Amino acid sequence: MKRSGYAISTFVFNFFELGVFIHVLLHWGLAEAMIVGLLCKIGKALHESVHIGTSRQWAFCLIGVLGITAVFSGYFVVICIASVVIDVALMKLRMLYKKRLATWKIQKVFVRMLAFFLAPFFEFWLLALFIVFLIIDLITCDGQEREEFPGIFFPQGKKFITQYLMMFLHHAHYFSYCYAIPFLLIRRFNLPLIWVGVLFFAGWSAYNIYEPFISSSYQRFIIGHIIAIIGVGMIWIFYDSIFLVMVGWVVTGLGGGTVYMIKGLMKGSKSIHTSSSKAVESYGHVMGLLVSLFAVTSHNFGIMYVSSIFFATATVLISLFAIQKEGRIYVRD
Repeated sequence: MKRSGYAISTFVFNFFELGVFIHVLLHWGLAEAMIVGLLCKIGKALHESVHIGTSRQWAFCLIGVLGITAVFSGYFVVICIASVVIDVALMKLRMLYKKRLATWKIQKVFVRMLAFFLAPFFEFWLLALFIVFLIIDLITCDGQEREEFPGIFFPQGKKFITQYLMMFLHHAHYFSYCYAIPFLLIRRFNLPLIWVGVLFFAGWSAYNIYEPFISSSYQRFIIGHIIAIIGVGMIWIFYDSIFLVMVGWVVTGLGGGTVYMIKGLMKGSKSIHTSSSKAVESYGHVMGLLVSLFAVTSHNFGIMYVSSIFFATATVLISLFAIQKEGRIYVRD
């Protein structure tokens, strides 16, 4: 199977998730954009939790949904339904390639950068064009997909419950506030769309700076999330200053980037905790966006930032509990 398939699927997935949020924000409003963002993450959670259908079946489903959406893209309810299905299908295709190929970190960062840069210019016809290339690669690739056993997946491994809770709280923390960034850049600061993608990537990229160089430890993870709390506070307090908002956005990335350490601190069967961590992570996404949607519909942005700080603080407290439970600050290279 071609390495290009994973790169294209990762690009399309990130282009879609950020792009459709910005598209709906521009054409409808923030509340509607949050609803679509939430539905995308529900789609991801369904992919992680409900195993049904092959990647090729989902690919054909994707083609049909895109065709319907292209015709009826002026109807918000159509975009809502399509967001769930498209997200599930794209996750299916990404995971097919990921299982078959060794992936490079630099490759993933580069394609995400390109996706974020182009996301502000999202259109469904453009998404369809990118997906055509993905489908062609899928059809022409060698090898057969191993069928998954249909059913519902539940997180496994009771001994990892502390780490799963840390994972859930971290992602709830991040998605409680992250979609405030494109909103602020577009609506408050009135930036040209080309800069929205660039600046969004600036904060996200900070998540990936030091993973190859710093080993996992609870102590570093805790320090990182204290830094993330400071960053969120800066975005909240200095929301009128684009410079300080961007500094806060990068700081949250530098702190929250320690999330990779959670998996590094899990001892035992990698196959068990990897699948379970992905499921728990997706539940955190949904929780964070539920908070964001509630904040927007309540006309109180402060709820986003307070909730994000609360989740990050809870993450720190759970980490301290884990240290006490293990009796040491566990470090894993």
